[in-house]
Amino acid sequence: MLQLIIFIIFLLSLTGIMFIAWRKIPELMELPANGKIGVQKPKFISILEKRFSKISSIFQNRVILHKILFSVKLIVSKIEHKIDIWLHSIRKSAQKKK
Repeated sequence: MLQLIIFIIFLLSLTGIMFIAWRKIPELMELPANGKIGVQKPKFISILEKRFSKISSIFQNRVILHKILFSVKLIVSKIEHKIDIWLHSIRKSAQKKK
């Protein structure tokens, strides 16, 4: 029964996505291929895009990105361990009070 409900929700979602795509594809086809629609970007957006492209070019070297992500993962793991210790001590103190 649960699988039937999930399948019905899936079909309704898929139908909704197809309906939206069917309605929007003609409008998307009318847009120019180069992405210019005649409106200029504000200067701060173009500056942000340039800065983001510089930052993303730094991460083209996957080794640097890997080191940064590994360091973040290690720090999060240490924090999680510390929280686990705190929770364990709180549980022990709560059991002693009973």
